[in-house]
Amino acid sequence: MSEIIALDGHRLLAIERSHAQGVGNNVKIFMIDLDGATDISAIASLANTDQRVIPVRKSQVLDLRAAGLVPHNIESMAIGKAKDGCDALILGSDNNFSTSQKTQFYVFEILRRPQ
Repeated sequence: MSEIIALDGHRLLAIERSHAQGVGNNVKIFMIDLDGATDISAIASLANTDQRVIPVRKSQVLDLRAAGLVPHNIESMAIGKAKDGCDALILGSDNNFSTSQKTQFYVFEILRRPQ
């Protein structure tokens, strides 16, 4: 996980990324919902607890490769406004001072579900 941002009091967006030789980078964005999850901040060890732990819920919202993109070292994420005023998810990478890597920015419109 290279970046996490809070959307509100119980939902987060997280970047998960990996790299495999010959395959390249895989970058996925996940929604993490903390609602109903156990607060483990006071538990010394999850391995040695008798307490029932309810995990967070996680769902994939974007897979850059599945969307036909070839991501490089995506390591930043922000919510902002696109030029037309719509809400946007902005992802970015830098080239790590390497000629074999690219600095990239991706902007995705955030579509709201009808209430």
